[in-house]
Amino acid sequence: MEYVSVSKTAKIMKVTNQAVYHAIGAKKIMANRVIGKWKINRHEIEKYIKNKRKREFSTFNGKPKFDKAQGELSVNEAADFLNMPVQTVYYLLRTDQIGYCRKGATYVMRLDDVEQYRLDRLQKAA
Repeated sequence: MEYVSVSKTAKIMKVTNQAVYHAIGAKKIMANRVIGKWKINRHEIEKYIKNKRKREFSTFNGKPKFDKAQGELSVNEAADFLNMPVQTVYYLLRTDQIGYCRKGATYVMRLDDVEQYRLDRLQKAA
């Protein structure tokens, strides 16, 4: 097992040292404190990088944030579905044009609500 410092971890992950400290504090990366310095197992770094952007690993109260069986979408998935920028989807959520719920800080939309918005938008355009 190879252990590396916070600064080396930051270089590997292409982030700042502060981002690494934040990930350690949030328990997203397991680290050991040895004589006042954090040491991170290289395997933990690789696991974090691999899973960093995967939404299926996002949880809220121990349950997945997005239940695909119930047709729940993330903001990015809704943006892809609607073929529009992510920021536009956030605007639609803030202005209550698409129904949503919050799980922690995450917006969760139902596929039915996103499809209804798309149909309404198409009817207005016609």
